[in-house]
Amino acid sequence: MLRWHKKYLKLLQWRYKKPHWLLKWPTIFPKIPDLLKAYPDAKILIPHRDPVTSNDSVVNVMGTMFYWRTDDPFSGGVLDEWLTADGRIAVLDNLISWIETGTLKPGSFANVLYRDFMEDPIPTLKKAYKDMGLTGSDEGFARMKAYLDKKPKHAAGVHKYKTTAEDEALISAERQVYAHYQKYFGVPNE
Repeated sequence: MLRWHKKYLKLLQWRYKKPHWLLKWPTIFPKIPDLLKAYPDAKILIPHRDPVTSNDSVVNVMGTMFYWRTDDPFSGGVLDEWLTADGRIAVLDNLISWIETGTLKPGSFANVLYRDFMEDPIPTLKKAYKDMGLTGSDEGFARMKAYLDKKPKHAAGVHKYKTTAEDEALISAERQVYAHYQKYFGVPNE
């Protein structure tokens, strides 16, 4: 799959060559070793957010996208690695293992706390660049800041999830599943 992906990207840029590609591809996380085989010089920015909160967001987005195509968007277990605590923790445990075994080598990735990015994005990005051995210009970071300044947080509204007492009990149990991940990366509860 990734060999085809690489050929397709090359085809897309054949007339407009740039020194690198920038892709947002969160669903590649379970296949990071395969990604690194296809793109050995890849730099991977790994955002870490409270898994309970981010799971609500994933379920919301995935449900909306798949509901366009089916009346039963979560059937068949196809999305379990993203939608169930057990599936998500398997992906996150693999991530920890790849870091500890050197599959993800220092300089090829950067861990970023979502909270830090939201509170102070430019210093967070500068640290990520440094961790990945990338250089960024003052002009480039100024352009990033200008872009973010034009898109203030919550300008499009705030999505709030309502929880019941039953939900809170489930969340408490789910927190135990994610405890090692959250401790390993210092991910706070939201």
